[in-house]
Amino acid sequence: MGKLACVTGDPNKELTEVLRELRMSSEHRSQLKLAIAVDLSRSHISDIECMKSSPTVRVLFDIAKQLDMPLWEIIKKAEERAKQSND
Repeated sequence: MGKLACVTGDPNKELTEVLRELRMSSEHRSQLKLAIAVDLSRSHISDIECMKSSPTVRVLFDIAKQLDMPLWEIIKKAEERAKQSND
């Protein structure tokens, strides 16, 4: 097993940015389309992306499924971005 990286950036900010970028490049380009696919309101998706709301693990799994990417990979991308923002 690899070493855990020390992340000192804001992981929540990086996670929400990764989620937004993935949404924009997916078939669920609009917040409304993604919201319908994961059975949430459009405003809830917006709140997650604007860091006004923290998604549950279940919501993250549902979003990841709709974005066709494993949740671990999304988290890894956010971790890498957080590390880069500190370099």
